[in-house]
Amino acid sequence: MKFEEAAEAIAARGMYGRSPGVCSMAALLEKAGHPERRLRIVHIAGTNGKGSTARYTAALLRKAGHLVGLYTSPHLVSMCERIAVDGEDISREAFARLAGRALLEEGTASDLLLWMAVEYFVERGCEFAVVETGLGGRLDQTNALTTHKAAEVSCITRIGLDHTRLLGDTYEAIAAEKAGILRPGTTAVLAEMEPRAKRVLVADCEKKCIDWVAVEENGEADEWVRSHASGLYATYQKENLANAVVIMKCLGIDLPDSKEFSLPIAGRLEAFWGGRLLIDGAHNPQGAAALSNSLKGIFSGESFDAIIGILKDKDADGILEPMLPLLASVCAVGVGSGDRYREPEDLVRRLSVQGVEARACASVKEALRLLRGEEIDVLGEKNFRSAQWGQRNRILVFGSLSLVGEIKKL
Repeated sequence: MKFEEAAEAIAARGMYGRSPGVCSMAALLEKAGHPERRLRIVHIAGTNGKGSTARYTAALLRKAGHLVGLYTSPHLVSMCERIAVDGEDISREAFARLAGRALLEEGTASDLLLWMAVEYFVERGCEFAVVETGLGGRLDQTNALTTHKAAEVSCITRIGLDHTRLLGDTYEAIAAEKAGILRPGTTAVLAEMEPRAKRVLVADCEKKCIDWVAVEENGEADEWVRSHASGLYATYQKENLANAVVIMKCLGIDLPDSKEFSLPIAGRLEAFWGGRLLIDGAHNPQGAAALSNSLKGIFSGESFDAIIGILKDKDADGILEPMLPLLASVCAVGVGSGDRYREPEDLVRRLSVQGVEARACASVKEALRLLRGEEIDVLGEKNFRSAQWGQRNRILVFGSLSLVGEIKKL
């Protein structure tokens, strides 16, 4: 089976099924002889920052001399991005080989991808597996990994109002779902977050007799980040790195003694073309607020020409509100499919009411051409260098991870 065939077959299973993922995943792991028990697991849930926290944790563990498997979701361009060992994505050949075995089993795409990750980590001899939840925590596939042996550390990052149709529409309800990853025997790392959410998590820890640490109260972690991460591009990433530093301390592993720590993360204020094109996966109000604060700190006084696409089940006004003062003009594009598809004209109406110049575009490629001021068929470095950038704003892309993925493909 070739990689393209394998990825298509996995995707055809659909990401979610009728039964909770934790149930179907538990059955797969039992049939496989519980390979997850051979790994030291760091489990990470939350609304915002969990992917970056997972990547920073894996990077710090690598620098400390440990072989680490990393499982994250979703991917931006290739499914291989979800599974990595020692900082390298799984190869297309290894992905296809494992998918060939996985597709013989029952399960959704999320089930099979996680099963493939665990098998790959064990096959490679990983000591640690840093695992990011997909949706929620209590019923997420990844929660099956810690049924028989608690995660060594369980981190819950900032909690916000996202996926409210499935997880609840209050901070307390969503926090209760995320708390589902906390099992007796783990150590809980709780990121800085809304107090109402924090109270739910602390109460859950105390009920289960779980030791917990609040990241914002750890001055040593804050000092390490200040002294080692001055090169981080997005200011909100310093908070996520602090989460990872506290995770390391809870594992009892010394932090690396490198003078500077910088790990660019795809889709998190990622820069292209010498910083003229910026892309960020902010797709909920909390993410947009963090992006806005970073942009104000890094590019003080600048305005941006933006490409925006937001799924229909997301809080469009909440995402746009913190970004409005930064927007000079906007090209709106449609993203999603089925009942999640939002017409670009809907965003144009919302922006126009706020006094922002906006127009609908038929595609991401058309929007990028328009903002570049060029009618071109192929986007590349040669075309970029020929553009008269001195008379233009930076281009900013945000609102949807699928939109970020489209831009990266281009």
